[in-house]
Amino acid sequence: MVVKATVTPNIENINKLVQAAQEAQKQATNAIKDDIIATQVTPKLTGNLEGTASVDVSNVENGETSISFDTPYARRMYFHSEYNFKQDKNANAQGLWMQSYINGDKQEMAADEFAKAFKDNAKGVIK
Repeated sequence: MVVKATVTPNIENINKLVQAAQEAQKQATNAIKDDIIATQVTPKLTGNLEGTASVDVSNVENGETSISFDTPYARRMYFHSEYNFKQDKNANAQGLWMQSYINGDKQEMAADEFAKAFKDNAKGVIK
């Protein structure tokens, strides 16, 4: 028994999916940044640290996005969870504020947000 098959890739739809995936990754990264701010986990004295939170999507074509906090003291605050952070302005202020997204109780958030955004951005190419 011989079976012959011809496959013709739909380049237009493949390109739509690539664009949808890149846009979904941007949206998922922004959703995590927004959640970090909404859950008030960053230490806050004047709001400078929280206010410098930014998303870098310049390398999304290679599947890389990042969230950064750009103050001279951000690294020190992040890696020294033994500090006694004031919690009058941000109730959940802590060090290692992104750790729950890496391997904690919110580690599925990026995948969930990506899946939801990807389906929306694919505009009917996937169901």
